[in-house]
Amino acid sequence: RLRTHLEMAPKSPPQHAADKAAEARVEAKETRAEVNLKQFNPFQNAAKKKAEEQADAEMDRFFAEQEALHDQARRAFRTYDVDNSDTIDAEELRAVLADMNFFEGLDGASQVELVDTTLSEVDASRDSHLSFSEFTTCYNKLVSKSEERENSGAKLPSIFGGEELSASERLRLKVMPKMLDRSVFLPRKKEAASKDYFDTSAVRDKMFKADWTRVDKKASFAQFKQENGLAVYDVKAHKLKATPLLKFFKTSLRVHYDVLCNAFTFYGCRDIKGAFHAMDYTEFVEFATSAGFRDTSADPKAPQKFGALNLLALFEDLNAEVDAGGNKKKQKENDVNLDDAFMRFEFLELVMRLAMKFPQTADPKVAFKGFLMFCKNNLLRDAPDAVVDRNLFRKDRLYTPEVSSAFLNHQHELRAIYSTMVGADLNPATIEEWIWLCKRVGVLDRPLAANALAEKVVGVGEVELSLMFAASQMALVDELKDRDSLTTMSFTEFLEAIGRLADAKDLPTKDDLQAHGYATALEAVADTERAKYPKLRRRASSSFYGQPAKTRTLDQRLLMLFESMFQMFEPGCGSIALGTYDKGRFLQALATECEELHGKVLFKLEL
Repeated sequence: RLRTHLEMAPKSPPQHAADKAAEARVEAKETRAEVNLKQFNPFQNAAKKKAEEQADAEMDRFFAEQEALHDQARRAFRTYDVDNSDTIDAEELRAVLADMNFFEGLDGASQVELVDTTLSEVDASRDSHLSFSEFTTCYNKLVSKSEERENSGAKLPSIFGGEELSASERLRLKVMPKMLDRSVFLPRKKEAASKDYFDTSAVRDKMFKADWTRVDKKASFAQFKQENGLAVYDVKAHKLKATPLLKFFKTSLRVHYDVLCNAFTFYGCRDIKGAFHAMDYTEFVEFATSAGFRDTSADPKAPQKFGALNLLALFEDLNAEVDAGGNKKKQKENDVNLDDAFMRFEFLELVMRLAMKFPQTADPKVAFKGFLMFCKNNLLRDAPDAVVDRNLFRKDRLYTPEVSSAFLNHQHELRAIYSTMVGADLNPATIEEWIWLCKRVGVLDRPLAANALAEKVVGVGEVELSLMFAASQMALVDELKDRDSLTTMSFTEFLEAIGRLADAKDLPTKDDLQAHGYATALEAVADTERAKYPKLRRRASSSFYGQPAKTRTLDQRLLMLFESMFQMFEPGCGSIALGTYDKGRFLQALATECEELHGKVLFKLEL
């Protein structure tokens, strides 16, 4: 149809539209020629020249795109003006929308509504017909929306890592809130920034906006934008003006932001000796290596092959603190922003700087998208756990009636343990307190090795406990203002961390206890870990990494973990699985230990 209409189209466009792209191009070049860079650009001469050349190239590219869009609109107008009336009516506009796939998934009534809305938005004359100039405005908007839709590539719901949901899963998610409203997870609707049981797309939009705003205010980023054609100086406004390329970078980063955040959390919480929720140099090198880059810090003069970077120099350059200039608000943020580690917003800037070191093609947009896919694919291959979305565990394992029931039945004991862990101030638990508790109840499978970040891990160690802590937290919008919340976990988040621990810990079943004559889960765990020839072998499904298929539901695993934990405080409290558990005996033993630690009992015994 398109070819036929093109052949039938008039040879010249309607004369009532003015092509402003060429005039704007000339005007912009003349303006730039009049600008004296010495008045506003602090760069040295070589940097000035490079900035000018790149800005000119970007502006030339921009105007070339505008001319191409104008030509494209002209051809489309000829094509869809089937009655040669020099206007586009509603039926002809319907054909435009249909050919651009805007009707996909819409019923007849919704299609009619979309046509009417699209027409009314640009029909300045209100005659239900679009002139060429009106159609050009409309067509360019449609092309932009189509490109955004294609660029996003997001298969909703993105909060589950872009995973496609089956009809049964969608139905379960629809009824899930009613069940959770009666569960121990109800406080999340008040505590979480999302006011939801999941980290929603809306809260991630706010996170991205906060991070982008903070990055965009950095003087070093302003220089980076000028050097790479992402911004040009507006003489009249006396400030930098973003080019279309920067807007494209921003849109593309938002598309991949969820994956980048997952990777930042994964690598920023692995080195337990460093800052929590911040990426120190060791973690940065590990991320860069997993993403496909090679470090040349030890030998800066080495041949610069693809993927070879001086990571130390990049880390130091990007981590420089911004001068507060006497601003109390900025100084407060500087006090929270760590000097020897990346925060999340700095990690976002890092991604853009790395992209500029990626092999450039004639089209920087293609190169940037290629870089993002390059990183993602390398992470999926070498560190798949780094990009797993925390919402998946909640959807697939945590939020079930059976798990909720298991927590409710032992909520008193768990609150007592949490109170004993955090101490008399009853503030939210820190990572140090969480690791202390896990050591106290004997869930660590091995001591932390010197090369723990690189070794192949089996079981649960301090690194895994740190990652469980981070994955159990709900997303926070502002990482600097909410720094205290970002480094602690509430009781509700503590319950999720216990769930993640139960899913990764190698625990016996009730059948194991009965078959081998164990009186308690603790006895079975001790035999498995210490005996030379244990009766029970480690299960392949008991691992924090690799998302192995689970043969038992989480509620079954939780009950065995509860039993093992309770028995570490009071070995004689019996077995939950075998029906010999004595709650009062456990609470009394815990109360005695709590008083020894804090000088008083911090929970009600309710014996």
